[in-house]
Amino acid sequence: MKVLKEKIMAVLPDECLICNKVFDKKAENAINTWRIIQEGQHIGLYCPLCWDHSKEVANLYLESEGSFIKS
Repeated sequence: MKVLKEKIMAVLPDECLICNKVFDKKAENAINTWRIIQEGQHIGLYCPLCWDHSKEVANLYLESEGSFIKS
């Protein structure tokens, strides 16, 4: 299990894709609190704060029936 975790950590980016906060690969809980999104060969890493903000924006978009500008 330790070898698998080390391999995963080696391919992860070093910072949040949105705010550039440093991802501490040695922190015990980092892998459980940060969000990892993979699309093809691209890996996006999001800190907890940016992930929460992204969810809020997505919810606002859905609540506005797919448009941020209400008529």
